Amino acid sequence: MTLIIKGEGVEWVDPETGIKHLVRFADEGNPYAETHSHFHLHPKTGAPIRNIMGKWPMEGAAHKVAFDIMKRFPGTDLSKALKVAKDLFNEAARQFNANHRDAKHSVPIPFDENGKLHPEWSQNNYGNWIGAGKHSDDEIPTRDSDGRLITLYHNMGAHPTKGRFPESAPLPFKKYLKKLLDAVGVQSSYGAGNQLHMEPQHFMITTDGDSNHRRHTSNPKGKDRREEPFSQAVRNTGERESVPLSLNHVLAALPENAYRTFDTQQGRTSGRLVDTFRTRLGLDETEAQQLARTPASGLFRPYDSYTKGSQGKEAPLRKLMLSLQDRLMQSGVDEADIKGLQQQYVQDHQTNMNSSQFRALSRTMAILQLSKDRLKDYKPVNVSSNRNASLLYNHSRDLYHDGQEPEAHKEAGYDTSGPIIPVDDTPRTPVMPAHVNYGGYAPVEGAGSMPIQDIVRPTPPKIGLPPTRPMVGVAPTYGRAPLGVNVPVMTSSDSLFDIMERLQIAEAEMDGIFTKSDDIGGLAQNHNLSQQDILAIQHGVGNWETLAKALSIPYDVVRAVKVASR
Repeated sequence: MTLIIKGEGVEWVDPETGIKHLVRFADEGNPYAETHSHFHLHPKTGAPIRNIMGKWPMEGAAHKVAFDIMKRFPGTDLSKALKVAKDLFNEAARQFNANHRDAKHSVPIPFDENGKLHPEWSQNNYGNWIGAGKHSDDEIPTRDSDGRLITLYHNMGAHPTKGRFPESAPLPFKKYLKKLLDAVGVQSSYGAGNQLHMEPQHFMITTDGDSNHRRHTSNPKGKDRREEPFSQAVRNTGERESVPLSLNHVLAALPENAYRTFDTQQGRTSGRLVDTFRTRLGLDETEAQQLARTPASGLFRPYDSYTKGSQGKEAPLRKLMLSLQDRLMQSGVDEADIKGLQQQYVQDHQTNMNSSQFRALSRTMAILQLSKDRLKDYKPVNVSSNRNASLLYNHSRDLYHDGQEPEAHKEAGYDTSGPIIPVDDTPRTPVMPAHVNYGGYAPVEGAGSMPIQDIVRPTPPKIGLPPTRPMVGVAPTYGRAPLGVNVPVMTSSDSLFDIMERLQIAEAEMDGIFTKSDDIGGLAQNHNLSQQDILAIQHGVGNWETLAKALSIPYDVVRAVKVASR
């Protein structure tokens, strides 16, 4: 069963005035309504918000991915990164169209050769969110009954106090975009989990790569419900400055006993987690088992595992948190204090979790911070001196931060007497405005009529090693697939991958790799490889880390050969 998350509104905090606004539809007759998305227009004045990258969601999303590319490849300028991002979006759209069951629901290729957005994506056409799990990725509707491309989503039903409002934007080809980003080694937290839409903070991007927009949600029937950010009687920090929260921040705030190995009677050990720790951290079976049997390792398991445990038992991490919570309650902390602090946290863009997972993570952090503030004997772990803490911290850093230290954590502060961000008094819209384009979806022909695997697919890109050449030079010493057996290495001459090659070469040169040589035999001898190995490296494109794994050749060797062969 799919959990329906109820929309609680999209807020924008004006960086100049500090006033919090509820994003709304453009007024009738607004001259900017034809040239900008409604998200881009100031909720109070109706004028375009300054310092926003792109006028429409697809443009903004491309800018977000561009900033992610710049983070992955330091020294890359925005224009070059944006060109790569737009090429990725275009290719993802092509793949989506090629695989869709119904041609009338194909989407226009977002950007032309000059990088200009297609006119169909430059419109305010609303549709109801299609819902999670109702359609396969290759049979989702993209157009309304009049043939108009849906470019924005409104909330599914009128909110009792906020009425109707813009909520998010479609990203129908998200699956294909993610695969392309993975291929070039770029991590990006665009979109909303596995759902095929983008949150406002993923396309309303400021000139510094951040966002002042945020969508709020809650669970149905009041379960684990967040208090509404625009409520008049709100007693929480939802009206205060938000604090980005990542997994590493929580790992560094846990106490030392969270990193002690528990007895097998206290909780189950995830076999998948053990395998991950063995392969990614280089641990033996015993060490991996011991690390997986620490309460802190529960943060790397699915949400149900680390919150509920198995067979009705509380998971070790949850037991620890409940124990700290009980002590806090005895010291005078109440539930409003915990929720108030919890709601001040927003998800760091590099921590890719669904809403349930992040809610659990933010509550964990709120309890830890209150423990640090209120319990005299509470002491966070010293990550550098605790081996298990160091292993998990570095593991998270590599997963979510490309091996770089996450941004320093700014502690939230819950103070009922402290200043709050003022809220605007603009009247809410109870129904969809008559002047706004919206409508139901056109039916998708063939939906659910046959298994996905029976659909004829386009010819995939070239995969495998370059043509076999005589083995000359030093015999290879690295174990890999025999010659003639294909390995998953892209060998496309596509401009996209040419650009990515240049980005990775630039990054390697910044790291001090400057050797240049066109002597295949010399390169083979220097690196103890065969000439076939050198050719495979030279012809392989895309993410060099993926190439190194496919060839079973050390990543540093692949980088050195690539730079030398440039």
